[in-house]
Amino acid sequence: MYEKYLEKLEEAAKIRNLKERSINCYKNYVSYFLKYQGKNPEELTCQDVRTFLLAKKDEGLKATTLNLYNSAIRFFYRNVLHILWDDIMVPRMILEHK
Repeated sequence: MYEKYLEKLEEAAKIRNLKERSINCYKNYVSYFLKYQGKNPEELTCQDVRTFLLAKKDEGLKATTLNLYNSAIRFFYRNVLHILWDDIMVPRMILEHK
């Protein structure tokens, strides 16, 4: 269903010279996000990302993992969908220090 978007994501990542492992991670994180939303990717907003990340936080994911999701989805929004990214609406998580 979302293969075309994931192919565009891979192409955009390769043109940026991202490592193969990073590309695969980005594709996985974006795929989880798209399946969770169940919307046409062209209709997505930053509020959708915020809702997704809050749900993942409630599931117990740590800030480091949530920031990986954030990075992958931000890359997807900016480089594939060409949607403006709002760092205020979707901030990165502050990491806990030991």
